[in-house]
Amino acid sequence: MESNQQSSTQDRRVLLLMDGNSVLYRAFYGVPLLSTSKGVYTNAVYGFAQVIVKLLDDFCPTHIAVAFDKGKVTFRHEMFPEYKGKRESAPDELVGQFALARELLAHFRIPMLEQDLIEADDIIGTLATEAEADFDEVALISGDKDLFQLVRDRVVVYMPRKGITDLERYDADAVRGRYDGVGPERITDLKGLMGDASDNIPGIPGVGEKTAIKLLRQFSSMEEALTRFDEVSGKKLQERLRDHGDLARLSKRLATIKCDVELPLAANDLRYEGYVVDNVKAFFKAMEFRTLAERVKPWRAADGVTDGSAPASDSPTAETLAVEDAALVPTQPLGELPGWLNTARAASGSLAVLLDSDGSDQNGLIRGLALAGTSAAAYFTADGATADDLAAVRESLRHLLQDEGVEKVFYDFKAFFVAGKRAGWLDTALPIPSHGVLDALLATYLVHASEGEPSLVDAIGAALSERGVAEADRVALDKGGANLSAALVRAARLLVAAAAPMRRALDEYTLTPLYEQVEWPLVGVLAEMELYGVRLDVARLEAIGEGLRGGIERLTQTIHEQAGTEFNINSTKQLGEVLFEKMHLPPLKKTKTGYSTSADVLEKLAPQSDFVRLILEYRQLSKLQSTYVEGLLKVVRRQTSRIHTSFRQAMTVTGRLSSMEPNLQNIPIRMEEGRRLRQAFV
Repeated sequence: MESNQQSSTQDRRVLLLMDGNSVLYRAFYGVPLLSTSKGVYTNAVYGFAQVIVKLLDDFCPTHIAVAFDKGKVTFRHEMFPEYKGKRESAPDELVGQFALARELLAHFRIPMLEQDLIEADDIIGTLATEAEADFDEVALISGDKDLFQLVRDRVVVYMPRKGITDLERYDADAVRGRYDGVGPERITDLKGLMGDASDNIPGIPGVGEKTAIKLLRQFSSMEEALTRFDEVSGKKLQERLRDHGDLARLSKRLATIKCDVELPLAANDLRYEGYVVDNVKAFFKAMEFRTLAERVKPWRAADGVTDGSAPASDSPTAETLAVEDAALVPTQPLGELPGWLNTARAASGSLAVLLDSDGSDQNGLIRGLALAGTSAAAYFTADGATADDLAAVRESLRHLLQDEGVEKVFYDFKAFFVAGKRAGWLDTALPIPSHGVLDALLATYLVHASEGEPSLVDAIGAALSERGVAEADRVALDKGGANLSAALVRAARLLVAAAAPMRRALDEYTLTPLYEQVEWPLVGVLAEMELYGVRLDVARLEAIGEGLRGGIERLTQTIHEQAGTEFNINSTKQLGEVLFEKMHLPPLKKTKTGYSTSADVLEKLAPQSDFVRLILEYRQLSKLQSTYVEGLLKVVRRQTSRIHTSFRQAMTVTGRLSSMEPNLQNIPIRMEEGRRLRQAFV
């Protein structure tokens, strides 16, 4: 593909959207297995980096984002539980490279997007559809042919042809050439007929690509081929079309990319300002990509030049270490923690403790602990820890928490306590005196309540504004990855230094009584509530779900009958066509992609249309089913029939508690079906 750099003009707007999972998998299999001198596998990241460098050089995008799949379960599994069911798990050599790829993108300052129950294709489809009218070109980078359905006049797919950086351009004519006349608008029809083995989309048994193309050359759509099956040649094929129409329709729905996902960022928010050369070089050197490190140069944007000098906020401070110096931070086995703590407690007046754990995990997984005193710091890994190690750690942490002579500084003590209890690292009883522990999350929140819940980086920055967290550490703390343990240790060092300024700020604003008498005692109450959980009558909730499914099916049938056609009720585009073109209801609002069918629009139309009232009822039941019934059943612990939410006391300006993962404060009460849901809580 020829370089785009010389032809780019100041007025040309180019949005580059990449499927991160697709490109990373292709890089893994396209580059021989590589590893660093420390044994970290890097071949996929190396190939991924090559692709990023070439894309920036060739396209000079004004806007850019990389989309990732988040988790294995998507909304398509609700339609077809076997969706992608035949895919093998990622090789062990690749698993650890996903975090490194994200770290790479962070150093290039490229936005990353992912969303629960949504695939990368849906994120790309939504952004591409939104951006088509505003950009000169929307370039989609993926090895997945599903994206061909998104091709439009200004939306083009670039797919690896051979290797990983040789890309083939697919506009509408190229797609038609690839599929013998079948264009982008009929790719989902093609998938509905032939299926897709890679995604375990069934299609019609016995119908492959050639037969599917032949049918679509004879008929205008898959639906027409199914309706007029008796006109095709071959009795066997007629029978397959007649007997498996429902499977074909399901397959088409599974293959259809969702283009109306609610995303935190719009296409115009993805402005690309370039990268800091020194940061990218440092990452490449840490990964031992010597050739790539030598090739990094200031990036020339389509509308200006990034000179590669780091902004002041990106510069590491004297109190932080760079990522490439991670080896200077000692990592020790968990069994060494008791001895280290004894020495540190004797030498330090304050000690910071940071937990390395997946905050959403409820099974007690802790990867390690980062600790820092005034003169020493270390990371203790849980890898290889024995039962005797854990017993010694429990005893050591109990003594630490009860030692009033040492101030313990935590970020979010409740999260530490709950995770420690679940993992068996703590046997300490609450309450713990407030003068022995400083919770940086609560202290910062009380002083800066209007700014919402502070992150660890925010808390350190608020107390030590002149000595904030280095950009490389900020990325590691936000995104995880290979350098997280070192970043946690460096953050713990800063947290020790931040303790005194945090205490002074509480005193200055006369907030110490509020912290000690209200917020800190509440920590213990909420921790016990989270550990105890809320009991759920699983059988009753499942029965409610069955009833809701029945109601949804009946409503679907009635809606289709009144519309005179079958359509995807959840599709904004298809619903808009039925409401405003077929039924001639007045369109109250339009978006860039067509008619708006938002709740406020439908509620205004409901008094004049029974059909609209049916749609609103359908949406209400679907919301109850997906968000509450299925959502709660996913998080209930089957051994105890309990749900363990997380209560956040530093989230709102007013001080109101928030409940998250799951939110138990929004169980509906207005509808009869919603009130029935509450009966499942015992």
